[in-house]
Amino acid sequence: MIIRSFRGTVVRGHEADFYSIVRERLLAFRREHELIESHIGRRMTPEGDTFFVTTHWPDWSTLRRWGDDDLERPWGFEEIMPHLASWQIEHFEEFATEVDDGSAGLSNGGATMPADASLSMGGIAS
Repeated sequence: MIIRSFRGTVVRGHEADFYSIVRERLLAFRREHELIESHIGRRMTPEGDTFFVTTHWPDWSTLRRWGDDDLERPWGFEEIMPHLASWQIEHFEEFATEVDDGSAGLSNGGATMPADASLSMGGIAS
C-alpha cells in the first residue's frame, strides 16, 4: 500500500472553503478511484490551521493513474492553492510489522518504489 501525506497551513480566514473542498474531493476519490481510506486532521492556531491529510492507495500504478502521473502537486492545484499558505507532499510505502510466517520482524510485502517516484515535495504559496 502507498500512503500519500499532504500537509500544510491554511490561509487564515480560508478554513471553511478549504475543508469543504477537501471533503468533496475525498468523497469523489472514494467513489471514482481505488482509494482505500483517508484521514484528515487539523490543529487550530491563531496563525491559521495546520492540516494533515493521508490517502491510502493499493499500489504506485493506481496512485499514478489517479494523479495523471503528476504526484508532486496537490489534487485540484489551481482550486486549492489560494487557500494554502504552505504545503508539503510525501509518499510512503507501508510495510507489515509481521513477516508471512507470523514471527516478529519487518517486511515491505514485496512493494518496491519505482526509481523515478518522488518521495517528497514542498512548496510555499505566494
